[in-house]
Amino acid sequence: MLVGHLLSAAGLLLASGVLANQVPQIDFLVRRGNSYSESKFGANFEIKEVFNAKRNEIELILTNQGTFYLAEVTVGSNNQSMDVLIDTGSSDFWLLSSNVVCVDRNWLLTVSPSIITQSPLSKKRDLNRRQHPTPIKRPIKAVISDVGPASAAQTDIQTLSTYSTTNTCTLYGTFNTGTSDTFKANSSSYDFYTSFLDGTEVAGVWAVDNVLIGGISLENVTFGVGEVATSYPGLLGIGMEGLESTNSGPNPYTYVNFPAKLVEEGLIKRNAFSLYLTESGGTVLFGAVDTAKFQGSLFSLPLVNTLENLGYTKPIEFSVALSGMSYNNITIFNSNFAATLDSGTTLSYFPVSIMNNLASTLGAVYVPSVQLYALSCPTTSQNLTFDFNGGEINIPLNNLISRIYGQCFLNILPKQEGDANFLLGDNFLRHAYVVYDADALEIAMAPIKDTTESNILVLSEFVSATPVAGYSNTKVATTDSSQSFQSTATKLLVSQTSSKKNDGGIINASSTSLMFVFLLSIFTFIM
Repeated sequence: MLVGHLLSAAGLLLASGVLANQVPQIDFLVRRGNSYSESKFGANFEIKEVFNAKRNEIELILTNQGTFYLAEVTVGSNNQSMDVLIDTGSSDFWLLSSNVVCVDRNWLLTVSPSIITQSPLSKKRDLNRRQHPTPIKRPIKAVISDVGPASAAQTDIQTLSTYSTTNTCTLYGTFNTGTSDTFKANSSSYDFYTSFLDGTEVAGVWAVDNVLIGGISLENVTFGVGEVATSYPGLLGIGMEGLESTNSGPNPYTYVNFPAKLVEEGLIKRNAFSLYLTESGGTVLFGAVDTAKFQGSLFSLPLVNTLENLGYTKPIEFSVALSGMSYNNITIFNSNFAATLDSGTTLSYFPVSIMNNLASTLGAVYVPSVQLYALSCPTTSQNLTFDFNGGEINIPLNNLISRIYGQCFLNILPKQEGDANFLLGDNFLRHAYVVYDADALEIAMAPIKDTTESNILVLSEFVSATPVAGYSNTKVATTDSSQSFQSTATKLLVSQTSSKKNDGGIINASSTSLMFVFLLSIFTFIM
Protein backbone atom coordinates (compact mmCIF):
# COMPACT_ATOMS: atom_id res chain seq x y z
CA MET A 1 0.00 0.00 0.00
CA LEU A 2 1.27 3.48 -0.86
CA VAL A 3 1.29 4.89 2.64
CA GLY A 4 0.91 1.79 4.74
CA HIS A 5 4.59 1.59 5.65
CA LEU A 6 4.46 5.16 6.94
CA LEU A 7 1.88 4.13 9.48
CA SER A 8 3.73 1.17 10.94
CA ALA A 9 4.94 3.21 13.90
CA ALA A 10 1.75 5.18 14.46
CA GLY A 11 -0.93 3.09 12.82
CA LEU A 12 -3.73 1.22 14.55
CA LEU A 13 -1.95 0.07 17.67
CA LEU A 14 -2.79 -0.96 21.18
CA ALA A 15 -0.30 0.22 23.76
CA SER A 16 0.94 -2.61 25.97
CA GLY A 17 -0.69 -1.05 29.01
CA VAL A 18 -4.05 -1.05 27.25
CA LEU A 19 -4.17 -4.67 26.13
CA ALA A 20 -5.12 -5.93 29.55
CA ASN A 21 -8.25 -3.83 29.52
CA GLN A 22 -9.03 -4.48 25.84
CA VAL A 23 -9.54 -0.79 25.15
CA PRO A 24 -9.64 -0.04 21.40
CA GLN A 25 -7.21 2.72 20.48
CA ILE A 26 -6.53 4.29 17.09
CA ASP A 27 -3.23 6.11 16.77
CA PHE A 28 -2.81 8.18 13.63
CA LEU A 29 -0.53 10.60 11.87
CA VAL A 30 -1.82 13.97 10.74
CA ARG A 31 -1.68 14.92 7.08
CA ARG A 32 -2.39 18.48 5.98
CA GLY A 33 -2.89 19.94 2.54
CA ASN A 34 -5.25 21.87 0.28
CA SER A 35 -6.72 18.52 -0.74
CA TYR A 36 -6.13 14.96 0.40
CA SER A 37 -4.15 14.09 -2.74
CA GLU A 38 -1.81 17.02 -2.01
CA SER A 39 -1.56 16.42 1.73
CA LYS A 40 1.64 15.38 3.50
CA PHE A 41 2.62 14.03 6.88
CA GLY A 42 4.04 16.73 9.12
CA ALA A 43 2.77 19.64 7.01
CA ASN A 44 1.32 22.68 8.80
CA PHE A 45 -0.99 25.48 7.82
CA GLU A 46 1.08 28.37 6.48
CA ILE A 47 1.03 31.40 4.25
CA LYS A 48 3.36 30.56 1.39
CA GLU A 49 5.24 33.08 -0.74
CA VAL A 50 5.06 32.45 -4.49
CA PHE A 51 6.73 34.74 -7.03
CA ASN A 52 4.68 35.36 -10.16
CA ALA A 53 7.32 36.15 -12.80
CA LYS A 54 4.74 37.04 -15.43
CA ARG A 55 3.24 39.74 -13.25
CA ASN A 56 6.48 40.53 -11.40
CA GLU A 57 4.57 40.14 -8.16
CA ILE A 58 4.77 38.08 -5.03
CA GLU A 59 1.62 36.16 -4.21
CA LEU A 60 0.80 34.87 -0.75
CA ILE A 61 -1.20 31.67 -0.81
CA LEU A 62 -2.80 29.85 2.10
CA THR A 63 -1.57 26.25 2.12
CA ASN A 64 -2.31 23.06 4.06
CA GLN A 65 -5.81 24.15 5.00
CA GLY A 66 -7.31 20.66 5.27
CA THR A 67 -6.53 18.26 8.12
CA PHE A 68 -6.62 14.51 7.47
CA TYR A 69 -6.24 11.62 9.93
CA LEU A 70 -5.12 8.46 8.18
CA ALA A 71 -5.16 4.95 9.65
CA GLU A 72 -5.28 1.36 8.48
CA VAL A 73 -8.20 -1.06 8.58
CA THR A 74 -8.40 -4.76 7.66
CA VAL A 75 -11.65 -6.12 6.20
CA GLY A 76 -13.00 -9.50 5.09
CA SER A 77 -12.24 -13.16 5.67
CA ASN A 78 -8.97 -12.79 3.75
CA ASN A 79 -7.82 -9.73 5.74
CA GLN A 80 -7.71 -7.09 3.01
CA SER A 81 -5.83 -4.03 4.26
CA MET A 82 -6.51 -0.43 3.22
CA ASP A 83 -6.16 3.10 4.53
CA VAL A 84 -9.13 5.14 5.71
CA LEU A 85 -9.64 8.64 7.02
CA ILE A 86 -10.70 8.87 10.66
CA ASP A 87 -13.49 11.38 11.18
CA THR A 88 -14.89 12.40 14.54
CA GLY A 89 -17.64 14.47 12.93
CA SER A 90 -19.36 11.95 10.67
CA SER A 91 -20.89 8.60 11.41
CA ASP A 92 -20.70 6.30 8.38
CA PHE A 93 -17.96 3.79 7.59
CA TRP A 94 -17.31 3.26 3.90
CA LEU A 95 -14.70 1.69 1.64
CA LEU A 96 -14.04 1.69 -2.09
CA SER A 97 -14.75 -1.40 -4.19
CA SER A 98 -11.93 -2.94 -6.21
CA ASN A 99 -14.19 -2.32 -9.23
CA VAL A 100 -14.82 1.32 -8.36
CA VAL A 101 -15.23 3.77 -11.23
CA CYS A 102 -13.24 6.93 -10.52
CA VAL A 103 -14.99 9.98 -11.95
CA ASP A 104 -14.66 13.74 -11.99
CA ARG A 105 -16.06 15.70 -9.06
CA ASN A 106 -19.71 16.74 -9.21
CA TRP A 107 -20.48 13.80 -11.47
CA LEU A 108 -24.12 13.87 -10.43
CA LEU A 109 -24.23 17.41 -11.80
CA THR A 110 -22.54 16.28 -15.02
CA VAL A 111 -24.24 12.98 -15.73
CA SER A 112 -27.84 13.06 -16.91
CA PRO A 113 -30.26 12.81 -13.96
CA SER A 114 -31.97 9.97 -15.81
CA ILE A 115 -29.12 7.69 -14.80
CA ILE A 116 -30.38 8.10 -11.27
CA THR A 117 -34.12 8.50 -11.70
CA GLN A 118 -34.59 5.64 -14.18
CA SER A 119 -33.13 3.11 -11.80
CA PRO A 120 -35.76 0.82 -10.22
CA LEU A 121 -34.17 1.40 -6.83
CA SER A 122 -34.60 5.15 -7.16
CA LYS A 123 -38.27 4.73 -6.28
CA LYS A 124 -37.19 3.76 -2.78
CA ARG A 125 -36.01 7.28 -2.13
CA ASP A 126 -37.32 10.79 -2.21
CA LEU A 127 -34.49 12.69 -3.86
CA ASN A 128 -35.85 15.92 -2.41
CA ARG A 129 -36.00 14.57 1.12
CA ARG A 130 -34.90 16.53 4.14
CA GLN A 131 -31.13 16.71 4.10
CA HIS A 132 -28.71 17.35 6.89
CA PRO A 133 -28.72 21.13 7.22
CA THR A 134 -26.08 23.68 6.37
CA PRO A 135 -24.49 23.96 9.86
CA ILE A 136 -23.12 20.46 9.42
CA LYS A 137 -21.32 21.53 6.25
CA ARG A 138 -17.87 22.69 7.24
CA PRO A 139 -16.00 25.47 5.47
CA ILE A 140 -12.66 23.66 5.48
CA LYS A 141 -12.93 19.99 6.16
CA ALA A 142 -10.90 16.89 6.28
CA VAL A 143 -13.97 14.79 6.14
CA ILE A 144 -17.66 15.63 6.36
CA SER A 145 -20.85 13.76 6.99
CA ASP A 146 -23.45 13.02 4.35
CA VAL A 147 -24.88 16.34 3.24
CA GLY A 148 -26.28 15.33 -0.12
CA PRO A 149 -29.20 13.09 -1.12
CA ALA A 150 -28.75 9.81 0.71
CA SER A 151 -30.14 7.93 -2.19
CA ALA A 152 -29.39 8.14 -5.81
CA ALA A 153 -30.31 4.58 -6.55
CA GLN A 154 -28.34 2.07 -8.52
CA THR A 155 -26.22 3.85 -11.11
CA ASP A 156 -25.40 2.95 -14.67
CA ILE A 157 -21.70 2.14 -14.32
CA GLN A 158 -21.22 1.72 -18.07
CA THR A 159 -22.55 5.22 -18.72
CA LEU A 160 -20.58 6.71 -15.84
CA SER A 161 -17.37 5.14 -17.11
CA THR A 162 -17.28 7.74 -19.86
CA TYR A 163 -16.63 10.31 -17.13
CA SER A 164 -13.82 8.29 -15.60
CA THR A 165 -10.52 10.13 -15.16
CA THR A 166 -7.78 8.11 -13.48
CA ASN A 167 -7.61 5.50 -10.77
CA THR A 168 -6.58 8.07 -8.18
CA CYS A 169 -9.43 7.08 -5.90
CA THR A 170 -7.87 3.60 -5.54
CA LEU A 171 -4.38 4.68 -4.50
CA TYR A 172 -4.94 3.94 -0.83
CA GLY A 173 -6.46 0.50 -1.16
CA THR A 174 -9.75 -1.03 -2.26
CA PHE A 175 -11.95 -3.87 -1.09
CA ASN A 176 -12.55 -6.92 -3.31
CA THR A 177 -15.95 -8.09 -2.13
CA GLY A 178 -15.81 -11.26 -4.24
CA THR A 179 -12.83 -12.73 -2.43
CA SER A 180 -14.23 -12.38 1.10
CA ASP A 181 -16.29 -15.38 2.21
CA THR A 182 -17.89 -13.34 5.00
CA PHE A 183 -19.06 -10.42 2.84
CA LYS A 184 -22.82 -9.86 2.57
CA ALA A 185 -24.47 -7.11 0.56
CA ASN A 186 -27.57 -5.64 2.18
CA SER A 187 -30.01 -5.80 -0.73
CA SER A 188 -32.95 -4.73 1.41
CA SER A 189 -31.49 -1.34 2.34
CA TYR A 190 -31.35 1.85 0.34
CA ASP A 191 -28.30 2.37 -1.80
CA PHE A 192 -25.29 3.97 -0.16
CA TYR A 193 -24.61 7.56 -1.15
CA THR A 194 -22.63 10.38 0.39
CA SER A 195 -21.39 13.71 -0.95
CA PHE A 196 -18.96 16.39 0.11
CA LEU A 197 -18.78 20.14 -0.27
CA ASP A 198 -15.79 20.05 -2.61
CA GLY A 199 -17.78 17.98 -5.09
CA THR A 200 -16.56 14.59 -3.90
CA GLU A 201 -19.26 11.92 -4.12
CA VAL A 202 -19.44 8.21 -3.42
CA ALA A 203 -22.26 5.85 -4.43
CA GLY A 204 -22.63 2.12 -3.96
CA VAL A 205 -24.26 -0.46 -1.72
CA TRP A 206 -24.55 -1.16 1.99
CA ALA A 207 -22.94 -4.34 3.27
CA VAL A 208 -21.62 -6.19 6.32
CA ASP A 209 -18.33 -8.01 6.88
CA ASN A 210 -15.66 -8.63 9.46
CA VAL A 211 -13.36 -5.76 10.39
CA LEU A 212 -10.06 -5.55 12.27
CA ILE A 213 -9.14 -2.12 13.61
CA GLY A 214 -7.34 -0.84 16.67
CA GLY A 215 -6.32 -4.39 17.56
CA ILE A 216 -9.98 -5.34 17.87
CA SER A 217 -11.77 -7.83 15.60
CA LEU A 218 -15.47 -7.26 14.89
CA GLU A 219 -17.93 -9.41 12.95
CA ASN A 220 -20.85 -8.17 10.84
CA VAL A 221 -19.86 -4.52 10.78
CA THR A 222 -22.10 -2.32 8.61
CA PHE A 223 -20.38 -0.16 5.99
CA GLY A 224 -20.86 1.27 2.53
CA VAL A 225 -19.02 -0.04 -0.52
CA GLY A 226 -18.35 2.70 -3.04
CA GLU A 227 -18.80 1.64 -6.68
CA VAL A 228 -18.53 5.16 -8.12
CA ALA A 229 -16.31 7.73 -6.45
CA THR A 230 -13.93 10.62 -6.81
CA SER A 231 -10.30 10.58 -5.71
CA TYR A 232 -10.35 9.97 -1.97
CA PRO A 233 -9.75 6.98 0.29
CA GLY A 234 -12.41 5.38 2.43
CA LEU A 235 -13.66 6.85 5.68
CA LEU A 236 -14.32 5.65 9.21
CA GLY A 237 -16.86 7.99 10.79
CA ILE A 238 -17.11 7.70 14.57
CA GLY A 239 -19.77 10.34 15.27
CA MET A 240 -23.25 9.86 16.68
CA GLU A 241 -25.77 7.58 15.00
CA GLY A 242 -28.16 10.48 14.41
CA LEU A 243 -25.72 11.90 11.89
CA GLU A 244 -25.71 8.77 9.73
CA SER A 245 -26.63 9.23 6.08
CA THR A 246 -29.60 6.88 6.53
CA ASN A 247 -31.20 9.12 9.15
CA SER A 248 -33.12 11.36 6.77
CA GLY A 249 -35.72 11.17 4.04
CA PRO A 250 -39.27 9.85 4.23
CA ASN A 251 -38.19 6.68 6.07
CA PRO A 252 -35.19 7.64 8.18
CA TYR A 253 -33.44 5.07 10.32
CA THR A 254 -30.19 4.59 12.16
CA TYR A 255 -27.97 1.54 12.28
CA VAL A 256 -25.25 0.29 14.63
CA ASN A 257 -22.18 2.19 13.48
CA PHE A 258 -18.59 1.52 14.55
CA PRO A 259 -18.60 3.03 18.08
CA ALA A 260 -22.04 1.56 18.80
CA LYS A 261 -20.80 -1.82 17.55
CA LEU A 262 -17.97 -1.71 20.09
CA VAL A 263 -20.60 -1.26 22.81
CA GLU A 264 -22.88 -3.95 21.39
CA GLU A 265 -20.04 -6.47 21.38
CA GLY A 266 -19.11 -5.60 24.96
CA LEU A 267 -15.67 -4.31 23.99
CA ILE A 268 -16.36 -0.95 25.61
CA LYS A 269 -18.90 -0.11 28.30
CA ARG A 270 -19.79 3.35 27.08
CA ASN A 271 -20.33 4.94 23.66
CA ALA A 272 -17.69 7.58 24.20
CA PHE A 273 -14.24 8.33 22.85
CA SER A 274 -11.46 10.70 23.81
CA LEU A 275 -9.32 12.70 21.41
CA TYR A 276 -5.72 13.75 21.94
CA LEU A 277 -4.15 15.87 19.20
CA THR A 278 -0.60 17.06 18.68
CA GLU A 279 1.06 18.87 15.79
CA SER A 280 2.01 15.64 14.03
CA GLY A 281 -0.39 12.98 15.25
CA GLY A 282 -2.96 11.93 17.74
CA THR A 283 -5.00 9.21 19.37
CA VAL A 284 -8.66 8.27 19.53
CA LEU A 285 -9.34 6.14 22.58
CA PHE A 286 -12.70 4.33 22.69
CA GLY A 287 -14.52 3.82 25.97
CA ALA A 288 -11.65 5.23 27.99
CA VAL A 289 -9.68 8.35 28.92
CA ASP A 290 -5.96 8.91 29.36
CA THR A 291 -5.59 10.95 32.54
CA ALA A 292 -1.91 11.62 31.84
CA LYS A 293 -2.82 13.66 28.77
CA PHE A 294 -4.60 16.58 30.46
CA GLN A 295 -4.02 19.08 33.25
CA GLY A 296 -6.19 19.15 36.36
CA SER A 297 -9.68 17.67 36.14
CA LEU A 298 -12.12 17.32 33.28
CA PHE A 299 -15.11 19.65 33.21
CA SER A 300 -18.34 18.58 31.52
CA LEU A 301 -21.10 20.40 29.67
CA PRO A 302 -24.16 19.22 27.73
CA LEU A 303 -24.48 19.16 23.97
CA VAL A 304 -26.78 21.81 22.52
CA ASN A 305 -29.34 21.00 19.85
CA THR A 306 -28.58 23.50 17.10
CA LEU A 307 -30.91 21.71 14.67
CA GLU A 308 -34.10 21.67 16.71
CA ASN A 309 -35.84 24.00 14.26
CA LEU A 310 -35.30 21.36 11.57
CA GLY A 311 -37.11 18.67 13.50
CA TYR A 312 -34.25 17.03 15.37
CA THR A 313 -35.40 16.24 18.91
CA LYS A 314 -31.90 15.80 20.32
CA PRO A 315 -28.35 16.77 19.32
CA ILE A 316 -26.76 14.80 16.50
CA GLU A 317 -23.40 16.57 16.41
CA PHE A 318 -20.88 17.56 19.06
CA SER A 319 -21.77 21.21 19.72
CA VAL A 320 -21.66 22.90 23.13
CA ALA A 321 -22.39 26.35 24.56
CA LEU A 322 -19.47 28.79 24.49
CA SER A 323 -20.43 31.56 26.91
CA GLY A 324 -17.55 33.98 26.64
CA MET A 325 -14.10 34.89 25.45
CA SER A 326 -11.44 37.28 26.68
CA TYR A 327 -7.94 38.40 25.75
CA ASN A 328 -5.54 39.78 28.33
CA ASN A 329 -8.51 40.30 30.69
CA ILE A 330 -10.44 42.24 28.02
CA THR A 331 -13.89 40.77 27.33
CA ILE A 332 -14.58 39.86 23.69
CA PHE A 333 -18.13 38.61 24.37
CA ASN A 334 -20.12 37.15 27.27
CA SER A 335 -23.26 35.53 25.87
CA ASN A 336 -24.04 31.98 24.74
CA PHE A 337 -23.09 30.79 21.25
CA ALA A 338 -23.03 27.23 19.93
CA ALA A 339 -19.54 25.90 19.26
CA THR A 340 -18.86 22.72 17.30
CA LEU A 341 -15.67 20.83 18.19
CA ASP A 342 -14.46 19.78 14.76
CA SER A 343 -11.21 17.83 14.52
CA GLY A 344 -11.40 17.78 10.73
CA THR A 345 -10.90 21.52 10.34
CA THR A 346 -7.44 23.05 10.47
CA LEU A 347 -8.46 26.57 11.48
CA SER A 348 -11.30 27.95 13.61
CA TYR A 349 -14.27 30.06 12.51
CA PHE A 350 -16.11 32.72 14.53
CA PRO A 351 -19.38 34.56 13.87
CA VAL A 352 -18.85 37.93 12.21
CA SER A 353 -19.87 39.97 15.27
CA ILE A 354 -17.34 38.14 17.44
CA MET A 355 -14.63 38.57 14.82
CA ASN A 356 -15.37 42.30 14.80
CA ASN A 357 -14.93 42.47 18.58
CA LEU A 358 -11.79 40.35 18.55
CA ALA A 359 -10.27 42.41 15.73
CA SER A 360 -11.01 45.63 17.59
CA THR A 361 -9.36 44.29 20.73
CA LEU A 362 -6.26 43.10 18.87
CA GLY A 363 -6.05 46.10 16.56
CA ALA A 364 -6.42 43.74 13.61
CA VAL A 365 -7.35 44.79 10.07
CA TYR A 366 -9.63 42.65 7.93
CA VAL A 367 -8.36 42.18 4.38
CA PRO A 368 -11.26 41.20 2.09
CA SER A 369 -8.99 40.03 -0.72
CA VAL A 370 -7.64 37.22 1.45
CA GLN A 371 -10.44 37.02 4.01
CA LEU A 372 -7.87 37.15 6.79
CA TYR A 373 -7.16 39.53 9.66
CA ALA A 374 -3.72 41.19 9.70
CA LEU A 375 -2.32 42.41 13.00
CA SER A 376 0.90 43.56 14.62
CA CYS A 377 2.89 40.57 15.79
CA PRO A 378 2.56 40.23 19.57
CA THR A 379 5.74 40.81 21.54
CA THR A 380 4.46 38.86 24.52
CA SER A 381 2.38 35.71 24.59
CA GLN A 382 -1.00 36.62 26.05
CA ASN A 383 -3.79 34.05 26.22
CA LEU A 384 -7.09 33.98 24.39
CA THR A 385 -9.46 32.46 26.96
CA PHE A 386 -12.48 30.39 25.91
CA ASP A 387 -15.15 30.21 28.63
CA PHE A 388 -17.59 27.30 28.48
CA ASN A 389 -19.99 28.49 31.22
CA GLY A 390 -17.32 28.10 33.87
CA GLY A 391 -14.83 25.74 32.25
CA GLU A 392 -11.89 27.47 30.58
CA ILE A 393 -9.37 26.64 27.86
CA ASN A 394 -6.48 29.09 27.40
CA ILE A 395 -4.62 29.36 24.09
CA PRO A 396 -1.56 31.61 23.59
CA LEU A 397 -2.31 34.09 20.82
CA ASN A 398 1.02 33.18 19.20
CA ASN A 399 -0.43 29.72 18.55
CA LEU A 400 -3.32 31.22 16.59
CA ILE A 401 -1.33 33.32 14.12
CA SER A 402 0.91 32.86 11.08
CA ARG A 403 3.92 35.08 10.34
CA ILE A 404 5.54 36.20 7.12
CA TYR A 405 8.00 39.08 6.73
CA GLY A 406 7.26 40.15 10.29
CA GLN A 407 3.56 40.46 9.44
CA CYS A 408 1.06 38.41 11.41
CA PHE A 409 -2.30 36.99 10.36
CA LEU A 410 -4.94 35.42 12.56
CA ASN A 411 -5.59 31.74 11.91
CA ILE A 412 -9.23 32.45 12.73
CA LEU A 413 -11.70 33.21 9.96
CA PRO A 414 -15.19 34.74 9.93
CA LYS A 415 -18.22 32.55 9.27
CA GLN A 416 -20.78 33.52 6.68
CA GLU A 417 -22.84 36.56 7.64
CA GLY A 418 -25.73 35.61 9.89
CA ASP A 419 -24.16 32.31 11.02
CA ALA A 420 -24.04 32.36 14.82
CA ASN A 421 -22.18 29.07 15.35
CA PHE A 422 -18.50 28.80 16.24
CA LEU A 423 -16.40 26.12 14.58
CA LEU A 424 -13.44 25.20 16.78
CA GLY A 425 -10.96 23.27 14.70
CA ASP A 426 -7.55 21.70 14.91
CA ASN A 427 -5.83 24.85 16.22
CA PHE A 428 -8.21 24.87 19.21
CA LEU A 429 -8.28 21.12 19.84
CA ARG A 430 -4.49 20.89 20.10
CA HIS A 431 -4.93 22.74 23.39
CA ALA A 432 -7.82 20.70 24.82
CA TYR A 433 -8.20 17.05 25.73
CA VAL A 434 -11.77 16.23 24.71
CA VAL A 435 -14.07 13.36 25.63
CA TYR A 436 -17.03 12.93 23.26
CA ASP A 437 -19.80 11.15 25.20
CA ALA A 438 -22.62 10.06 22.87
CA ASP A 439 -24.44 8.20 25.64
CA ALA A 440 -24.78 11.17 27.98
CA LEU A 441 -24.90 13.74 25.16
CA GLU A 442 -22.03 15.55 26.83
CA ILE A 443 -18.55 16.86 26.16
CA ALA A 444 -15.82 16.75 28.80
CA MET A 445 -12.70 18.87 28.43
CA ALA A 446 -9.51 19.91 30.16
CA PRO A 447 -6.33 21.76 29.14
CA ILE A 448 -4.07 19.38 27.26
CA LYS A 449 -0.73 18.13 28.57
CA ASP A 450 2.00 17.42 26.01
CA THR A 451 3.52 14.18 27.27
CA THR A 452 4.46 10.67 26.22
CA GLU A 453 3.22 9.28 29.53
CA SER A 454 -0.03 7.35 29.65
CA ASN A 455 -2.57 6.39 32.31
CA ILE A 456 -5.63 4.90 30.64
CA LEU A 457 -8.83 4.45 32.63
CA VAL A 458 -11.84 2.56 31.30
CA LEU A 459 -15.14 4.47 31.29
CA SER A 460 -18.10 2.66 32.82
CA GLU A 461 -21.35 4.32 33.83
CA PHE A 462 -20.21 7.90 33.45
CA VAL A 463 -17.27 10.13 32.62
CA SER A 464 -15.57 11.37 35.79
CA ALA A 465 -15.87 15.11 35.23
CA THR A 466 -17.10 18.15 37.14
CA PRO A 467 -20.16 19.86 35.59
CA VAL A 468 -19.49 23.50 34.76
CA ALA A 469 -21.20 26.13 36.89
CA GLY A 470 -23.55 27.09 34.06
CA TYR A 471 -24.29 23.50 33.01
CA SER A 472 -28.00 24.14 32.45
CA ASN A 473 -27.39 27.29 30.40
CA THR A 474 -27.96 25.72 26.98
CA LYS A 475 -29.90 28.42 25.14
CA VAL A 476 -27.66 29.75 22.36
CA ALA A 477 -27.87 32.46 19.72
CA THR A 478 -29.52 31.30 16.50
CA THR A 479 -28.48 34.19 14.26
CA ASP A 480 -25.61 36.66 14.21
CA SER A 481 -26.78 40.26 13.87
CA SER A 482 -23.59 41.74 12.41
CA GLN A 483 -23.77 42.28 8.66
CA SER A 484 -20.32 43.65 7.87
CA PHE A 485 -16.71 43.40 8.92
CA GLN A 486 -15.18 46.18 10.99
CA SER A 487 -11.62 47.47 10.62
CA THR A 488 -11.54 46.58 6.94
CA ALA A 489 -8.94 47.41 4.34
CA THR A 490 -9.43 46.99 0.63
CA LYS A 491 -5.93 45.63 0.10
CA LEU A 492 -2.47 45.63 1.61
CA LEU A 493 0.55 46.57 -0.46
CA VAL A 494 4.24 46.12 0.25
CA SER A 495 7.48 46.53 -1.67
CA GLN A 496 9.53 43.41 -2.20
CA THR A 497 12.59 45.09 -0.70
CA SER A 498 11.08 46.80 2.31
CA SER A 499 8.81 43.91 3.29
CA LYS A 500 11.66 41.83 4.66
CA LYS A 501 12.69 44.71 6.93
CA ASN A 502 9.27 45.12 8.48
CA ASP A 503 9.41 43.77 12.01
CA GLY A 504 5.86 43.82 13.15
CA GLY A 505 3.53 46.57 11.99
CA ILE A 506 0.78 46.25 9.44
CA ILE A 507 2.33 46.00 5.97
CA ASN A 508 2.90 49.45 4.51
CA ALA A 509 1.69 50.70 1.15
CA SER A 510 4.18 50.76 -1.71
CA SER A 511 4.31 51.13 -5.48
CA THR A 512 5.13 47.47 -5.95
CA SER A 513 2.17 45.40 -4.85
CA LEU A 514 2.22 42.23 -2.85
CA MET A 515 -0.98 40.58 -3.96
CA PHE A 516 -2.76 38.29 -1.57
CA VAL A 517 -4.44 35.38 -3.26
CA PHE A 518 -6.87 33.53 -1.08
CA LEU A 519 -7.45 29.99 -2.30
CA LEU A 520 -9.97 28.95 0.29
CA SER A 521 -11.24 25.73 -1.24
CA ILE A 522 -14.21 24.20 0.54
CA PHE A 523 -13.21 20.70 1.55
CA THR A 524 -15.44 18.12 2.92
CA PHE A 525 -14.33 15.07 3.99
CA ILE A 526 -15.86 14.95 7.05
CA MET A 527 -16.22 17.06 11.22
